[in-house]
Amino acid sequence: MDAQSPSRARPPQLRSGLKFSHLRFVAALEESASVSAAAASLNISQPAASRMLSEIESQLGVPVCER
Repeated sequence: MDAQSPSRARPPQLRSGLKFSHLRFVAALEESASVSAAAASLNISQPAASRMLSEIESQLGVPVCER
């Protein structure tokens, strides 16, 4: 298997340290208006979604949503 194979490729990161998975989560959060529903739509646990939200807010330095 070469370094470019899909199973070994790492997802791209943005310069700010955010990952595309973070952007997908923010989009899902906007569509669903709740962390639990966004997590369910992305097939991740609610605690993992809350951690991701904290990471995003830490990277950006601003709250992403009201809690």
